[in-house]
Amino acid sequence: MAKRRSSEPTGESLVAVTMILLGVLAWQSWAQAAPNIRIAIGAGFAGSIVFMLFLIVRSRRLRRARQVKAEADERWRLSALSLLHLTPAQFEAEVAWAFEVNIDWCTAKAVGGAGDGGVDVLMLDSNGKVRGIVQCKHRKDPNSSIEPTVIRDMDSTRHRRNAEHAFVVTNARFSESSYAKGREYNIHLIDGRRFEQFRRKAYGKFYSQQTAIAPDDFPAVTLNDQAVPEPPALKQNASMPVALVAQPSKSADPIDIQLAERRKRLNSK
Repeated sequence: MAKRRSSEPTGESLVAVTMILLGVLAWQSWAQAAPNIRIAIGAGFAGSIVFMLFLIVRSRRLRRARQVKAEADERWRLSALSLLHLTPAQFEAEVAWAFEVNIDWCTAKAVGGAGDGGVDVLMLDSNGKVRGIVQCKHRKDPNSSIEPTVIRDMDSTRHRRNAEHAFVVTNARFSESSYAKGREYNIHLIDGRRFEQFRRKAYGKFYSQQTAIAPDDFPAVTLNDQAVPEPPALKQNASMPVALVAQPSKSADPIDIQLAERRKRLNSK
C-alpha cells in the first residue's frame, strides 16, 4: 500500500508539469498567432486545463475510495475472529447477529442452552411472532460433517414450533445425504464457508456506517433505521485473553495463523 500511495502523488505532479508546459506553448503560440487564431488557442488551452483538473480530482477520489476499502478490509481481518475460536454460545450469538443484520424483517434472539428443545436462535417478525428457527452446530473440526439425523430432528422441531422457516448453521460441513434431507424437508443448510460470506456481509454493513465514503462492496446501510449493532465476536475479541487468541486450531489455514499472531501483537501493546 505504501508504494501505491507514493506513486499517485507523482502522477498528479506530472499532470501539473504538463499543464505548465501546455501553458508556455499556448502563450508562445498565442503571441505569434493572428487574432482569429488566438481564440482557438485560448479555447484549446482552457479545455486542456479543465481536463487536467478532472484527472487530478478523479485520481484523488479513487485513491480515497481505495484507502477506505483497505481500512475496512483491515478492520474485518483484525476483528472477525475465526469461527474456530468461538465457543458454541458465542457462535450462536454471532449467528443471531448476522441473521438480524442481513434479513430485513428479522429480529433474532439467541436462546440456546440447556433445554432449548433443539432451537438456538429464534427469528421474530415486527409483531414478535416466531417465523423462523435456527439450530447452530459448532464443531472443533471444520472438516467434519453434520449428520442427516440433525436435519430430521430439525424438521420435527419446526412442525412442533409451527415455524415458517428453518435453518441449520454450522462452521463445519454437511454431507450429501444431509443436503438431500434438507431439500426433502425444505430446511436451509448453511455450512461454514457460506456462513463466513453471510457474516462478512453483515460486518460490511457494520463498518460502512463508520466511513465517510463506503466502498462498492460495503454499501452504507442501517438496520430498520437504527445503527447496525456491534458484532458479538468483535466484543469478544476485545476482552479475549492473549493466550486464547494466539492459539489457532491445528486445522486453521495459514491466513488464520497470521491473523492470530497479529492479534497477539496488538493485544500485547
